[in-house]
Amino acid sequence: MSDTEEKRNDSAGEKRPLGDASEAEEKKPVREGKKRPEGRVPSEERRPGRVPPGEVRRRPEGKAPSGEIRRLPEGERRAPEGESRRRPEGERRAPEGESRRRPEGERRDPEGESRRRPEGERRIPPEEVRRRPEGERRIPPEEVRRRPEGKAPSGEIRRRPEGERRAPEGERRRRPEGERRIPPEEVRRRPEGERRRPEEWEEPRERRRPESRKKQSPAKKKWMKFLKISLITLGILFLLFVMGTLAVNGYMLVVDRRYVKTVNEWHDSMIDGEEIDCIFVLGCSVNPDRTPSAALKTRLDRVWDLYKLSPHKVLVSGDHSADGYYNEVRVMKDYLIDKGIPSEEIFIDHYGFSTYDSIYRAYFTFGVRRMTIVTENSHICRALFLASAIGMEADGVAAENTNITGTWELREVLARDKDFLASLFWPKPGYDGDSISLSGNGDDTNER
Repeated sequence: MSDTEEKRNDSAGEKRPLGDASEAEEKKPVREGKKRPEGRVPSEERRPGRVPPGEVRRRPEGKAPSGEIRRLPEGERRAPEGESRRRPEGERRAPEGESRRRPEGERRDPEGESRRRPEGERRIPPEEVRRRPEGERRIPPEEVRRRPEGKAPSGEIRRRPEGERRAPEGERRRRPEGERRIPPEEVRRRPEGERRRPEEWEEPRERRRPESRKKQSPAKKKWMKFLKISLITLGILFLLFVMGTLAVNGYMLVVDRRYVKTVNEWHDSMIDGEEIDCIFVLGCSVNPDRTPSAALKTRLDRVWDLYKLSPHKVLVSGDHSADGYYNEVRVMKDYLIDKGIPSEEIFIDHYGFSTYDSIYRAYFTFGVRRMTIVTENSHICRALFLASAIGMEADGVAAENTNITGTWELREVLARDKDFLASLFWPKPGYDGDSISLSGNGDDTNER
């Protein structure tokens, strides 16, 4: 036995016999307080290269020792073992200072819906996040429409000015199929203050101007501009003419119609003491056999009806050509003489080429101031208008209308406009002649 073994036996207060070392070791008592913790590896079984105590990593300050478990705040529930979120393999745990805390009330996205923000994209605050209306479903990522290849990234998209309204879906202009979108860098920028002209608009390819419609030359463009202005001017003048015609005809037919009487009304006025200078009859065409036409005959018959009721001087006015072949006034006088009117009571105006000339000469040549006009119903309003405009006191008795056609009515409409313009200036007729008094003999006017 060695000296060491003897010392150990002496310290224990017991002497043991010498034996095998293994046997001695088995019977070696274990010192109290030095029990090895359960699961601790004996020193002889530890791996070689053990870290010396001076090189052991120290626990950071503030970290709880392994025996001191972190206490949950009051009211916080610890997630069951099966619900604990496991970090994917290879994902590092964020340091304590970099851990993102969700605001109170923010929902944590499920594992499959977590979206990673691209680098540089800011996080939208919760108050700016658009909340889906109740009942609206969230579009899965696989159903989201992807931007076609070649389309400008979101950073290059044109931003609408503040206050500009976005057109509804149905009103947006769709590019025709096959038309490419012009990149922003190829768009021509107009200088500030320059106005956009229509010719600068870029038309789609299918609406391009065909070759047959090439740009017009300056001379042709000038001529087309002149033609356009001329057509517009003519249109305006025509519109004014139509409006003026309607106004003049309406005035004559409405206002001067008040002075048209029947035969009995005229006779009553004569009985009441109304005085007139003459019965004035306007001429009309005659037949080749020198007999009155149907229209002229009705006028002369009306004169005979008035003369029978109240005899007065008769003034006939019409056309008498220079060669003497065409003589309306002579045919008219002969017809009235045959009816029974004395020849000396009938005066002739050989230069009544128109209604205006007849009224003008009756006033200035024959000195008539009050008279009764006899003619057709469509013609009498124009004659009364001229007599009133020149200063006469005139009334009218209409003859029966015979064979009045549409051409005659149209001619009368235009004639009213002509006489209205003439009444504004009163030009002298083609032949004025010497003055003739109705107090004389009517046979003195048989010749020109």
